[in-house]
Amino acid sequence: MTSDKDTRILQLSALPAPALIQMLSGLLLLLIGAELSVRAAVHLAAIFKVRPLIVGLTVVAMGTSAPQMAVSLQAAFADNTDIAVGSVIGGNIFNVLVILGLCALIIPLRVARQVLHVDIPLMIGACLLAIGLSWSGEFSKLDGAGLLAGLLFCLIVIIRQ
Repeated sequence: MTSDKDTRILQLSALPAPALIQMLSGLLLLLIGAELSVRAAVHLAAIFKVRPLIVGLTVVAMGTSAPQMAVSLQAAFADNTDIAVGSVIGGNIFNVLVILGLCALIIPLRVARQVLHVDIPLMIGACLLAIGLSWSGEFSKLDGAGLLAGLLFCLIVIIRQ
């Protein structure tokens, strides 16, 4: 005969295995996808005769943000707005601090003038726009349209470089 405590322990210990397998499988697929994405980005840059930085700032950035967009959209549809917003903010903090930090530990990262003079200011501008639009305590539909217009502006600036 098992006690309630034993039953809870068995239930808790049985739960993580499928989730861990799914998570590890997803990470493996992400690694494979990342390799394919880098190769395709370099190839696209060569085909269209544009700098790889432009492809990275547009096509690759959108592709790598797709999973985060899916999570945030799903959270928004489920009315979990804290998850929708937190995923975006947390993901951006992680990308800037952890991913750039890890890459710099592997090899020093050259930073082109365009990144310093155009791209980083655009990123800061996007953050300031998000702060300003959220000041009321929520992002309205009009705010959402403003953010998408901001993206269009950024893409035009990046592509015209």
